[in-house]
Amino acid sequence: MYRILLAVDDDRETANHLVDAVKRLIDAVDRCEITLVHVFRNTQISQRVSIHQLASGYDDEEFEHQIPVSVQETAEALEASSATVELELASGNPSSEITRIAKARDVDSIHIGGKNTSPAGKAIFGSVTQSVIFGTDVPVTVCGKSK
Repeated sequence: MYRILLAVDDDRETANHLVDAVKRLIDAVDRCEITLVHVFRNTQISQRVSIHQLASGYDDEEFEHQIPVSVQETAEALEASSATVELELASGNPSSEITRIAKARDVDSIHIGGKNTSPAGKAIFGSVTQSVIFGTDVPVTVCGKSK
């Protein structure tokens, strides 16, 4: 079984590139398990949601935060694949949560979106992608927007 952590933020275009990359990998392996991760920055949440719950209009009165369209579309696109897919929602620092979940799930690789941030912007604000790359010992695939 090949295990992938697929980190998706609010950007729909980047999410589409991630789905394309992961689908090629799914086709290349016998069995694949995908943990689809979205990290809310300013909320307190930690929840696992099955893709079937999401597809059937996930509705939890205590869950006050709307799941981003990018995450919903990614889940829908992967649901048709042969992979087992589970959505994990977390809150906090995105790079810390992504690396924590990757370690807990013992994933074989992480797929994450990249942004065209300037070196100065990365130095001032940090880079989630860069922090994930340096914070894990598993391969990280970065998919970004085409120019």
